[in-house]
Amino acid sequence: MNNYSLILLLEFGGARVLLPGDTNAAGYGDIPADSLRADLFKVGHHGQKDGADVALVDAVRPRLTVCCASSDRRYNSADPALMDLLRCRGSGLLFSDCPPVAGEDIPPHNALTITIDEAGGMTSAYENV
Repeated sequence: MNNYSLILLLEFGGARVLLPGDTNAAGYGDIPADSLRADLFKVGHHGQKDGADVALVDAVRPRLTVCCASSDRRYNSADPALMDLLRCRGSGLLFSDCPPVAGEDIPPHNALTITIDEAGGMTSAYENV
C-alpha cells in the first residue's frame, strides 16, 4: 500500500521539493527521472532500506534530505547504508525528530523546521517542543 502514496513535487522560488509520502523506491513507477530533480527531498518509507536506491538518489540529486524517522533507529528506519548513500552524493541529512547527538541513546526530541526563501535558499532549525 505504501507505493500508492501521493507523490508531490512543489516549486517555490528557485527551489524544488519532492515529497513522496511513504512510497519506497519502486513506487515512482513511470515518472521520468528528469522530473524528479529536487533541492529538498523527503526520503520515502521512513528511510528504510527500500526507501530509495542509487538510481533514485542520482535522479533527485538533493541538496538536503529529510528522513521522517527516529534518528536513534528504534524502528529500523533511517537505514545506515541509505543515509550513507545520500551523504556520499552530497546531500545534507536531517531527521524529522531531532538532530543525532553523539553518545546519547535517545536524543532530545525537537521539531524540524525548514524555511525556503524566494531565491531558493534553505535554512533549517530544530525547535523545542
